[in-house]
Amino acid sequence: MAENTLRGSSEGYAADAMNTVKDYMGMNNNSPPTKDPTTQQIIAVAALFPIGAALLGLSGLTFAGTIIGIAVATPLFVLFSPVIVPAALAVALAVTGVVASGAFGITALSSLYWLAEYARRMRGPARERVEHGRWRVQEHLGGQKISS
Repeated sequence: MAENTLRGSSEGYAADAMNTVKDYMGMNNNSPPTKDPTTQQIIAVAALFPIGAALLGLSGLTFAGTIIGIAVATPLFVLFSPVIVPAALAVALAVTGVVASGAFGITALSSLYWLAEYARRMRGPARERVEHGRWRVQEHLGGQKISS
């Protein structure tokens, strides 16, 4: 067999492929004899075959139910689409608005927090400018006290 593959002939490759198939199927005379199934294997197949068949039957029933549901629901969707589509659009816009509102609120709160922390850490000339601005606002308001 090695001679055929070294020569590069197609007959050698075909013979190798055929021997591989025969080995796989257990028909080659050169292959070791196959073992008979054990009692455990027979019991396992006997127990699992009905379970597999039942599960396959249930999956078929589920598939049939799904197809029937689609067949019933499709005309309803077509009939009620003038109501469903605008309602779905309104719900989508409302959800988008709520999410955007929450995002803007979180952004505003985090910005105010950053500004408060920045003002709390201020020292030197920047602090004096803030105090000066506070004094001018207080002066403008007519002497009302501004809490710090």
